[in-house]
Amino acid sequence: MLGKGIRANKFTYPSVLKACGEEIDTDFGKEVHKLIADSPFGRDLFVQNALLSMYGRFGEIDVVRDLFEQMPERDVVSWNTLISAYAFKGMWKIASELFESMWTDGIELTSVT
Repeated sequence: MLGKGIRANKFTYPSVLKACGEEIDTDFGKEVHKLIADSPFGRDLFVQNALLSMYGRFGEIDVVRDLFEQMPERDVVSWNTLISAYAFKGMWKIASELFESMWTDGIELTSVT
């Protein structure tokens, strides 16, 4: 894509990150993350949520937590992705505590939560 002069945007980055997460392609996923960090889309909520999801699938819970803490804006998807990452690693107590924090922060719960 980049080789053909096509620029990624806030719609293409989440799709690429999802593919990296599903394929557990950590090297390419981290390269895409670097591109995002140097782009104007690094603060986009949808892109940030896709990064959380990708690193969650990689099992890199510390990266997920750091990214989550740095997010200037969070939504129910951000919270669900963070909680899911901990649950995926079998860290049920922390996942439960995060669920309580989500509730306390006034985030509306969904059927996914």
